[in-house]
Amino acid sequence: MILFLNFVIFFSIGERAISTISVNISGDWIGLGCHNGGELVVWEWQSESFIMKQQGHYNNMTSVAYSPDGQYLATGGEDAKVKVWSMCGYCFVTFSEHTAGVTDVEFSKRGQVIVSASLDGTVRAFDLHRYRNFKTFTSPRPTQFSSLALDVSGDIVCASAQDTFEVFVWSMQNGRLLEVLSGHEGPIASIHFSPVAALLATASWDNTVKLWDVFENKGSRETLHLSTDALCVAFRPDGKELAVGTLDSQITFWDVENATQTGSVEGKFDVGAGRSASQLVTAKKNSFF
Repeated sequence: MILFLNFVIFFSIGERAISTISVNISGDWIGLGCHNGGELVVWEWQSESFIMKQQGHYNNMTSVAYSPDGQYLATGGEDAKVKVWSMCGYCFVTFSEHTAGVTDVEFSKRGQVIVSASLDGTVRAFDLHRYRNFKTFTSPRPTQFSSLALDVSGDIVCASAQDTFEVFVWSMQNGRLLEVLSGHEGPIASIHFSPVAALLATASWDNTVKLWDVFENKGSRETLHLSTDALCVAFRPDGKELAVGTLDSQITFWDVENATQTGSVEGKFDVGAGRSASQLVTAKKNSFF
């Protein structure tokens, strides 16, 4: 299958590296977290204008997520803080319960709860009505969590361990550890739930993406083999297709039902920081435009 994609726009927010990105439900506003200085930027791509530029975190910003209705942004940073922002441009609540860097944040599907993962070995759930940390999830042995995902019902919380290459599955209701998913042979860079089913995708540096049915303890349902390290993964809104970003600046698309590749996008000529798997450090950015 050949994909025909049109290049829409190229923009720069300065010299600072972009470490995280989120798009609102309408697709008009792009939330960007900066690696150096923790700046939060919201860009309206159609009018090519800034909606918001705020100093978000004292150190690097590691994660940004829109609420389901697009009215709020949650951010996490290496300063161990979780912040919630209105689209008016101000932070109206800061959660400081974590004791080490926050690696991922996500809203529940109803938008009433924010869940965060941290290097302090905890995953925390915050109530946006009473502004409190009402649930804390931990693993049987100390580990550092790198990414997280909530299922479509909001009842299941999953987080990947940075050092053991496992995924921990908890119940949101009672906080009980339900399952530990094992099988990857390298760090898990990203996890994502299908928007229509209890199907979890995990992307790893071991050159694979695994699909798991979290309610059936039968190991991974499918394994997708890649040519290099997987960095991020996301489902299409109908849950039928999966997009995987890899170290060589490619995006590959996979049919979920048949576990077959349906297309790809070559991005190394459009992404200035792209590099091959054999390069140990990022090459200096080149001007492609």
